[in-house]
Amino acid sequence: MSFYNQSVKTHVINPVYHSNARTELRLSDLFYFSNMRLTQVGAVVTGIAAVNYTVQSGAMGLIKHAHLYSAGTLIESVRDVHLLSSFNTMRKSNGACGSLSKFLARTAQGYEVVEDTGLIFETGFPRQVTNDASTTPYAWIDLRDIFGVLRSASLLNCEKMRNLRIVIEWRSDYQYIFGGDMTNLTACDIIQPELIVDQVTSEKTINAIKLFTGANKQVPFLSTEKDSINIKACADTVTETDQHTLNGYNGKFVERILMIPQENEAGIVQALANVTKLDRADVYKNEEWQLILNNNNMFDYKGVDSSARKLALLADTHGDLCMPFGSDRYAVLRSANLYPADSIPLQMIGKCGYFGAMLSTRVSKLQIKYQRTGFAAHPVFTLNVYGEVYKAIQYTDDGFNVVYL
Repeated sequence: MSFYNQSVKTHVINPVYHSNARTELRLSDLFYFSNMRLTQVGAVVTGIAAVNYTVQSGAMGLIKHAHLYSAGTLIESVRDVHLLSSFNTMRKSNGACGSLSKFLARTAQGYEVVEDTGLIFETGFPRQVTNDASTTPYAWIDLRDIFGVLRSASLLNCEKMRNLRIVIEWRSDYQYIFGGDMTNLTACDIIQPELIVDQVTSEKTINAIKLFTGANKQVPFLSTEKDSINIKACADTVTETDQHTLNGYNGKFVERILMIPQENEAGIVQALANVTKLDRADVYKNEEWQLILNNNNMFDYKGVDSSARKLALLADTHGDLCMPFGSDRYAVLRSANLYPADSIPLQMIGKCGYFGAMLSTRVSKLQIKYQRTGFAAHPVFTLNVYGEVYKAIQYTDDGFNVVYL
């Protein structure tokens, strides 16, 4: 049975506002399916003939933050979408990377593993962003990949969620979005996107939506919220320990967390040609991780003190991962101009920059204790922390509230 029939009406919605910094799209107060697609996503560069999207982020690398509002009420906000999407790329199967990302959505995002050899090759096509709007690639993005509420609620009652609007903030740090030498890149213009939505027109389905969105009904969903801390600099061969408190999750029920350490070294990152640049995680020497949850250590003894245990914990919480060589940096000399030149390849085997854990509890206090040993003087880095937080849409007689569960 076809999804598209006389009970479904498809709309193409143009932005009410668009610039290189921000795009806003608004929906009428009707009934919709949640399979909203942002189309015509792309960019045009100036000062250089062509550049490539990075492998893990693709066109998603253009998006900084995404917000979903109903009038002035914030329903959900996902910060640094490109960074989270880069990690989720590694969780996709060959079929998803090849068929969905490459040929269908054309996001130029992802890679595949050859089963016989274990080699990894890029699936993104086309990856090359040009200086001509007629030749630069266009992609479309399923907004369910960003907003948890759209994944949980297959149907939306916008008679109650009035003035629904989607706000996309675009990145301006162009030298980190694309691969290659960005020295001559002077500007990057974001192409005006469009929103495709499917309206429900069947009276039977509309009556069912009204029933399930009546007063005191609720739709729970997992929202990905971000917090971050700075880890102090670490001199060569010196072991440093940091302990920080994350206040962003206090009082909230958190399912999984994902941590992404990142250095911002413009001089090195500027020259990286075919790697993931900032949309990746950094891994360090002799790391030890400990989470102190509600005043109790989550891990015994010294915590997660080996690469194998760290990788196993990440796979246990987030599933199997396809991580290409070079998606994490380990022991890269600060003077390196190309990656992984001047690094220590054998020490990169099995190293993983990402750290994940399952909390599945309400947080009253969450602390991170982290130890590392410097290699050629590591500077300060940012530890980005993403947590899956339980929220719900609670419907009232004439509207709704967004609450934490």
